[in-house]
Parts: sequence; C-alpha cells; structure tokens
Amino acid sequence: MTEATTNGVQPPVRKYLTRDELRAARPKLLKKWFDLPEWLAPGGGFDLAQLDGAQSGRVEAAQYLKGKFRHDAYRALWVLACARDAQGNPLFVDADLPEIQAWPGPILNAVSDAAMALNERGAFAPVTGAEVKN
Repeated sequence: MTEATTNGVQPPVRKYLTRDELRAARPKLLKKWFDLPEWLAPGGGFDLAQLDGAQSGRVEAAQYLKGKFRHDAYRALWVLACARDAQGNPLFVDADLPEIQAWPGPILNAVSDAAMALNERGAFAPVTGAEVKN
C-alpha cells in the first residue's frame, strides 16, 4: 500500500533508522568565529561552540535558581558555556559569570544571540520541527 498523494506529488520515501545506525551517527558539533566590535578588541574575537545535549541541559538548568528564572544571568550563561579559545577549550569558568554579566548590553546581547542561534535556543529555536505522527 502506498501513501496518498498530495496534488499528484508522492511524499518522500522515509527510511527508519535502526538503533545501531542512530548510535553510529556522530554528527560533528559546529563552531563559529565571533568578531568583537573594533572599538573593543580590534581584529579580535573567539569561537562559539555548539553544545551537546548534556551541556545544553546544564545551561538551561542553570537559568533557574530556587525555581525562579534568572533573567540577570540568562544571556551570560550562554556566553559562559559556548565561548572557546583557539584550542576549543572553554574560554571562561563559572566564577567569570559576574564579569560576563557586567559586559555592555549590546556586546552581551550580540554574543549571546550568536551562541543561542548556533544552538537553536531561545528566540532562535526552529519554528517548525520534525513532523509529528500520531
């Protein structure tokens, strides 16, 4: 039996992957260079890293303190988690959070927006996702 057509167009053939195929698929996490504004660090910048599921979950959990959303730390937490040096190591440690929070708003917004976009979080999350099948 074939799937119904829509306007005469046959839907794409779907290949269901096995558990082993899914486990063997190791997509590479992306990174992206972030240029700092010229007035801050001429020619300078750093990498922003795409996080894996566990890292992303830790950032999301850290956004809450005693059950309340930490508006003051939301953006800085994404910078803290995603900023990397030339070797791919984290650029900051947890103790640097207050310093990152003190960055000028436009800089913090630009860096955190880029980090969230790379990780498809916040306003940068995809509007449409995988098809839901009931």
